[in-house]
Amino acid sequence: MTCRVCKSQTIQKGFLFLCVDLNCDAVHWDKSSLKKIFNKVENKEFSKQPRFPDLEKILEEAEVPYKEKINGKFVYIIRLRGKMAEGAKGKVYVGKTGRHPYERFINHIRGYKASSHVKQLGTALIRFEGPMSEAEAMERERKLAEELKSEGWEVYGGH
Repeated sequence: MTCRVCKSQTIQKGFLFLCVDLNCDAVHWDKSSLKKIFNKVENKEFSKQPRFPDLEKILEEAEVPYKEKINGKFVYIIRLRGKMAEGAKGKVYVGKTGRHPYERFINHIRGYKASSHVKQLGTALIRFEGPMSEAEAMERERKLAEELKSEGWEVYGGH
């Protein structure tokens, strides 16, 4: 499979695809396969939890460091598909999280504390920054959204 951002080759780890191009930090999840798994979860209460056995297995196979305590927050950018405002470079969502950004992206996909924009339109995690303090992350999220807007991106999130 190719990278959804730069079209280079990817490395697959479970349902996660990582771009091999050193100038591209993009990753994407196999959303259709994940949605089949999440829709089959026997106990729907599991799917409302931050983590549940099927999700933990997916994260382990993708080698996402979800068990490690993260000291700080991350700021991340997710590319969105769909019709853009005239003249826009593309659509992105800017967010902040205390989880590893790959885990946060999968939580958007499954609808857990998700932005509707990312749940429905998210195609790839373009990049992330951190970890950093909560105050730094709040400021960076806002500034990153402003920077992307000034570069011509249609930006969602970034509060």
